Amino acid sequence: MANRLHILIWMPTLLIGIGAKGADSVGSTGDSPHAIHSMLNRSEIHLAATTLRPSPESSLHLKADAILPAGEYILQLDGPLTPQRREALDGAGVVLGDYLPFHAYLIRAADGYDSSKLRSLPFVRWLGVYDRELKIAPGIASRRWRTEARGNLADRGFAALSVTLFPDADSARAIQSIESIPSAKVHWIDAVDRRNVFRITMPIATISQLADISGVQFVEDTEEVVLHNATNRWIVQSNQLNSTPLHDHGLTGAGQIIGILDTGVYLEHCSFFDTEPVGPTHRKAEAINQWPGYVPGAENPGFHGTHVACTLLGDAGVNDNTRGIAYDARFVLNTTPSHDGPGIVGRLEYHSAQGAVLHTNSWGDTAVDYGSLTRGLDIFCYDYEDELVVFACGNDAVATNPQNAKNCLSVSATMDAPNQDQYCIGGAGPTVDGRRKPEICAPGCGTLSASVTSCLIQPLTGTSMATPVIAGAGALVRQYYIEGYYPTGEPDPANAFTPSAALLKATLLNSTVDLTGVAGYPSNTEGWGRLLADQALYFPGDQRRIVVLDDVRNVDGMSTGDVVEYPLIVASDSETLKVTLVYHDPPGGVGIGNGPAWVNDLDLEAVAPSGALYLGNAFVNGVSAPGGVKDERNNVEQIHVATPEVGLWTIRVRAAEVNVATQGHALIATGVVWNDPATIAIHLPDGVPAIVIPFAGTSFPVDVIEGVGTLLPGSPMLHYRYDGGSFETTPLVPDSGNRYIATLPAPNCLSAPEFYVSAADQNGTTMTLPTDAPARVFSAIVGEAVTVFHDDFESDMGWSVVNENLVSGAWVRVIPMGNGQLGDPTMDYDGSGRCYVTGANSFQDVNGGPTRLVSPAIDLSSAIDPELSYARWFRDTGEGDTLVVEITNDDGANWTLIESAGESEFWTPVTIRIADFVAPTAGVRVRFSTQDTPNNSFTEAGIDAVRIDDFGCEMNCAPGDVNADGESDGRDIARFVELLLGATPTAYELCAADLHAPADALVTTADIDGVIGCMLGNCSH
Repeated sequence: MANRLHILIWMPTLLIGIGAKGADSVGSTGDSPHAIHSMLNRSEIHLAATTLRPSPESSLHLKADAILPAGEYILQLDGPLTPQRREALDGAGVVLGDYLPFHAYLIRAADGYDSSKLRSLPFVRWLGVYDRELKIAPGIASRRWRTEARGNLADRGFAALSVTLFPDADSARAIQSIESIPSAKVHWIDAVDRRNVFRITMPIATISQLADISGVQFVEDTEEVVLHNATNRWIVQSNQLNSTPLHDHGLTGAGQIIGILDTGVYLEHCSFFDTEPVGPTHRKAEAINQWPGYVPGAENPGFHGTHVACTLLGDAGVNDNTRGIAYDARFVLNTTPSHDGPGIVGRLEYHSAQGAVLHTNSWGDTAVDYGSLTRGLDIFCYDYEDELVVFACGNDAVATNPQNAKNCLSVSATMDAPNQDQYCIGGAGPTVDGRRKPEICAPGCGTLSASVTSCLIQPLTGTSMATPVIAGAGALVRQYYIEGYYPTGEPDPANAFTPSAALLKATLLNSTVDLTGVAGYPSNTEGWGRLLADQALYFPGDQRRIVVLDDVRNVDGMSTGDVVEYPLIVASDSETLKVTLVYHDPPGGVGIGNGPAWVNDLDLEAVAPSGALYLGNAFVNGVSAPGGVKDERNNVEQIHVATPEVGLWTIRVRAAEVNVATQGHALIATGVVWNDPATIAIHLPDGVPAIVIPFAGTSFPVDVIEGVGTLLPGSPMLHYRYDGGSFETTPLVPDSGNRYIATLPAPNCLSAPEFYVSAADQNGTTMTLPTDAPARVFSAIVGEAVTVFHDDFESDMGWSVVNENLVSGAWVRVIPMGNGQLGDPTMDYDGSGRCYVTGANSFQDVNGGPTRLVSPAIDLSSAIDPELSYARWFRDTGEGDTLVVEITNDDGANWTLIESAGESEFWTPVTIRIADFVAPTAGVRVRFSTQDTPNNSFTEAGIDAVRIDDFGCEMNCAPGDVNADGESDGRDIARFVELLLGATPTAYELCAADLHAPADALVTTADIDGVIGCMLGNCSH
């Protein structure tokens, strides 16, 4: 398993106590920052400014005078919202706005609203004012800026701010109020989520006045962009910091060859270097083709081509900016063709003959009509149905050729993290004949990737940088199908097949999400949105599933008037139903210029269980709406239903016009969906129980939904076994509607639970979950969460500090005294008071070093799967030093790197699985080190809240029950005799059979009386 870091970022500048009015309203407030984790108190309300701990008795709806003035309020329920609760709130005149964790909502009350109406709703826990103190981010305008422009602005006493309005607030009035503040100016307005966001500048001293503007919901610093190519890998896979689920499941591009048409690639760069010659044995370059000026061996390196190739598939062996999206893939290379159809077809065909299955192209023409180059691209894609061609949409104002071709995948560029939902650059559509281009976007603004020197990296901006990101992701998707990950989420050669390029394109486009920084969706700027590959690909444990409804080549395709229907069960409305149809249309006619280039027309339809008809590309406010007008132009059609009806859907492809040959297509659906054989679907709404509590039954809900079949009464079953052997069966207990309850019997600590569920229709067809059970089943571990080690640094638990060549700034355990002037923390992380920092005051940073903070030895020899968590703070103005975190399992003889963290001038919680780095032993220690060498910067570090959690199981045996079947009887004799004769007892067997006093951890003849007594009902233990 690859090493994984799961990192939550928490910024203390967003957490302070609220003012007196808010404190009175809620009874108590958050006094200090704390970790964000799964054990948060669900009665609290977590806001950027503070954590509210509302007292139900203080609720406004319970006061004698419950009449409210107009304004915004927070309404908290005592648990999740249900349809019945929503209906009751509607009846009380409450319109729910933003969800605020946990179980709270922002609402707006009209003047004179009688909140006593809520007294009859017992699930309403609290109602309070959304105070002005909640509107301003604490610590605003106090950050240290990296860009010259922001630094100069701060030096003048000004701040650049993002001002978010309440939904439906009067924007014109808000602008007037803001600009009435001296020197305040609104520069930019974005529309996001039914509200406007202003970008403004204003004097820092007057920021607090924004809280008095009625339309303002929240004010915060406008963030700076930090440029890193390494972020591309997690942005396009999960959009969660450092989470790369495709890579983690083994999808790295292995076995895929990608064609690059660009400048040369510098093969001496560490991302590509190999001692083998270019060819089948070279780890990266399958072929570099000759062109005018080509010098064998020199490979005519070019910066642009090297940069693109590294983002696509570079790999220097470390997880940094030298690693690309499909880092185990290889490439073939040639220069760009002459600007005509034969030129591009020839180049692409040549690469195809050399093994390329995908093609990335970061170049183009300036023309926009359907000319020879564009038509040539459509010709290749139509003829080579299994090869996907990806093209940059250009950096001009409008999308240009050849990326305006119908059958390629056209790419626009977004900003990098943390602004990946903001547009960066790209030619906007539509094409001259009204088709949607570009179709997808990915980070491409300031991308750091390989240069033409040694192992150096340099930034570049443009759609050229975004395109290899999409092509690399396409290689991972192709590997998913080629290696048989579909449909189980795990590689199985029996399920392997070669996907068409239309299926690859459909899968990529189905995984996209709305670029929230761009108005409208889908749009001619972002297309179908930003790539988020984990939205489409299914892996074990995911609720969202992918169904390939069809993948038909042209020879077996449809003719005019043909209609193909596909049954699809939607088992839950918890995930958006997304259906995507893609087909490669025949090339348009020669010389059509600006005329319509489309030839054939396939249309996508979806019929809900209620009969509502959705048409492909008929969107209203970013989602599909029943009715609308069919799309005759685009060969990509999608349907998005945010809360789909549960039950049997019919997905339909209608061939309205097929004017050339027969038309193949690819069709996929994602959501909580099933179609094989679409008779009955089984869904676990709360997921698979991964942990089973020992010595207690574990229940979980199961939904059984009828599709084309009718459920056979009494057929829903739970199949389980705890120690191998045959499965036992117990019926699922009906709950309500489609829901049943499954209960796993109580296990002991040594059990290894395996289970699956099944149901049958009245025709005798049995469905299982997992779908290939019992060949593959669910499994769980038995135990309970236990804390092995926890240090909040309020007492001395034996940490040591080791300094080498240190001038000042050694680790010290203190209550932080810093004021942030040198980047030191102003408070600890967990609110206990103390933490470890480098230097005891705000003007004592690290000089020289390193200084190392070493934990006491921690005994993990009996741990099952321990996780280490800690919070770190690090600042380095020189941008060269790091905070190094290491772990040892041999009491310090050898150390293994966990992470080398760069600057994060805020507390950052980190959790790692220890077994990903070292085997748990009795000699585990953790070490935190930093230094300032050469002594050229302010370097400050902090560590807090170090803990190790594990799953444990305390043995709880029944005396005499040697075979652990729940009874002490004659069936225990056989195993007891084996133990007497020298068999090695398990921990449970020793617990049940060692019954003489005192116990000696042995099974001997001295235990016979005790065991027999228990069998006879006279157990004295």
